[in-house]
Amino acid sequence: MYKYEMHAHTNAVSRCGLSTPEEMVTAYANAGYAGIVFTDHFIHGHTAVSKDLPWNERMLAYFTPYENAKALGKKLGISVFIGIEHAYGNGKEVLVYGDLTADAFIKKPEVATMDIYEFLDFCHQNGWFVVHAHPFRERPYINLDIPPVTKGVDGIEVYNHCNKPDENAKALELCDQTGLIKVSGTDTHSAELCGKAGIAFNKKITTPKALVKALHSGKGRLIINGEIV
Repeated sequence: MYKYEMHAHTNAVSRCGLSTPEEMVTAYANAGYAGIVFTDHFIHGHTAVSKDLPWNERMLAYFTPYENAKALGKKLGISVFIGIEHAYGNGKEVLVYGDLTADAFIKKPEVATMDIYEFLDFCHQNGWFVVHAHPFRERPYINLDIPPVTKGVDGIEVYNHCNKPDENAKALELCDQTGLIKVSGTDTHSAELCGKAGIAFNKKITTPKALVKALHSGKGRLIINGEIV
């Protein structure tokens, strides 16, 4: 099986990140992973990118820091994919996977004011895969009175290594009720906490479009606390 991390942050784009993209790639290559998806915080989240920059410069600041990481990944034999963690309100967030580029967002500055359903439409128009991240996480900044959005998302993060067991259990129950795709992610912010979660596929995936196709198949096996289950 080929293992892929589906939820990782770096200090290049996430204010809460502790490791560089290159450090993350090296750590996951050493941990035997075939790929990693960087899902750093986007425009409304805990981002390190200045909101005072012009829109096109902001978008370039989100996507260009990974070029060196991609080159390193090729050298180390690990695929590097770029996603985002988008905050849509009330402390709730979605993870977006696929062929995300700065250009796609530069052409769509309206993304900054879209509600979640408009944002989901935009993602699907681009062929991207959207997962609700840690839907039942309990934190002071999250409004627990507002239920997570399930209409229009493709999957649910049923295992987040940084969540409490009961929070993950509720996410799994919701996923079973809705029939959405199950996803697992470490939500790592440091290279020291790598390899705890993700998805394992029976064939190697090297392109964003192939990753989306594999996710839609629902045939990936979850990695829970470092074990393929």
